[in-house]
Amino acid sequence: MAQTNLLILIGYGSDNFDLLRRELQSHLTIPVEIASLEASPSVGESIQAGVAAHNPRYVIVLPLFVGASEAKNRNVAMIVDGANERGFDMVAYYGKPLGIHPKLIAAYSDQLVYVFRETRFDYPAEDTALLIVGRGSRDANSNAEAYQVARLLYESRDYHSMDVAFYGTTTPKIAAGIQRAVQTGAQRIIVLPYMLYDEHLAQAIKAQVQQQQRLYPDVELLISTGLGGEVNMIQAVSQRYQDALDELTAALSNEGRYISKPHSHGAGGHTHTYRVAGFATNLLPPR
Repeated sequence: MAQTNLLILIGYGSDNFDLLRRELQSHLTIPVEIASLEASPSVGESIQAGVAAHNPRYVIVLPLFVGASEAKNRNVAMIVDGANERGFDMVAYYGKPLGIHPKLIAAYSDQLVYVFRETRFDYPAEDTALLIVGRGSRDANSNAEAYQVARLLYESRDYHSMDVAFYGTTTPKIAAGIQRAVQTGAQRIIVLPYMLYDEHLAQAIKAQVQQQQRLYPDVELLISTGLGGEVNMIQAVSQRYQDALDELTAALSNEGRYISKPHSHGAGGHTHTYRVAGFATNLLPPR
């Protein structure tokens, strides 16, 4: 029986994350598993279990999280690298994050459309402020990404204003972002959490927004729901999977026993060096 590939998605976790997994598995027609950044199953556990269950040729690991520390990113990369040293009959490869992928921005734009449909008052977009809320990180590049997302979404509609706030670690905080929007005269504020499949963070942000609503009863405060298995998300993740697979097979076809791949998961970037064991030459396509 021909070997398949395995896709492992790393994130913080939510019911919608499993929905995305199922949709991707159907779309890509390969096994798709989930690994948790902070709980179980861990990245290492998911790789080991996935290899045992599916006997994959290649294991592509994709980070579906934003705002994690550089230390966490490097730890994940080391775990994926280490899987290639364990004698499994496969090659594991760590793909690129979604970043500001156009399909991700499209998915967020769709979320804003849904929020407008739920509004209680007939305020136009010109009276609506957009507040993007990120997790908050010590990594400046991760925080800057939230501003990029905010700008791209702001230019998709004639909003009253746009601002960025963060849940933790850095400033400005959510309360400050809402206060600034109120002071500019916005009649409605839409809060869009910039995160991927993080149920705990979503609920924490929602609680803060509800608290602020009590302080500003004359302003309509709305918060978008989390991403799920939308077509745009399926397409974005599928492209990152294909990009990683293309990079890996190209590197293997060059017959290098070591694959060095520099890319950034945060400040400064880093290089992954994958040791391909002797069996790897048997995995190459026939010439």
